Amino acid sequence: MLAVRDVAVSGSRSLHAIRFPLGSLSVFIGANGVGKTNLYRALEYLQSAATDTLIRNLVAEGSLDSVSWAGARKVHESARIRWSVELADDVSGLAYDYAVEVGCKPPAAAAGFPLEPELKTERLRRISARRPATLLHRHGPGGFLRDGEGRKRSLGGDLLPSETVLGTVQDGGGYPDLHPDLLAPLARLIVKASARTQVWLVTHSERLADAILAEGGTRPHRVIQREGATWIEGLKLFGAFAEDD
Repeated sequence: MLAVRDVAVSGSRSLHAIRFPLGSLSVFIGANGVGKTNLYRALEYLQSAATDTLIRNLVAEGSLDSVSWAGARKVHESARIRWSVELADDVSGLAYDYAVEVGCKPPAAAAGFPLEPELKTERLRRISARRPATLLHRHGPGGFLRDGEGRKRSLGGDLLPSETVLGTVQDGGGYPDLHPDLLAPLARLIVKASARTQVWLVTHSERLADAILAEGGTRPHRVIQREGATWIEGLKLFGAFAEDD
């Protein structure tokens, strides 16, 4: 089974530029308002890219401005949003990475509304071989993909700015806490589920995080804000946690 191993986001809501690893069970804990919801929403955006609903979902949330980085930008810093994910299968040894980037339509082409989003770039690579192989590359309306025999096939130059090539071939603080007596059984269920599938848990409950630690030994990663941007304690700039060294 392909499982998510690594996620990277730049320019999205409170996520200025962040990359973090994921295991079979990943727990992120933080106070309300630090941006932990935006961590798992990144995975939702990547999923919508795979189902060709990314632009539709962004439009439904308003203009691109409503989902872009909310903080200050450096001079010449890109205003685009980029999501990427690394997936791997421990049994077969196969590994891939996928990245998608969106930005604003040029003013002359944005007939619908200001800051209308469009697909800018898209890339899928197989990274398990000695030399990474690009299986899909899209830049604007054109690009290429490789067929089952590895031959390049042109995508032409008429890809819609609203469609992904891959798609075409609420914060828990707003809900009441569980009764304390239910947290330990819930933790056991979560740990058992992580043995069969991949679990990504975002919570503001210290008790639940402690129960999961006691039950399965998975240490939670604390979500914080650093200089106005969402970050994770112990995360290094190159995308690994300090305790993994």
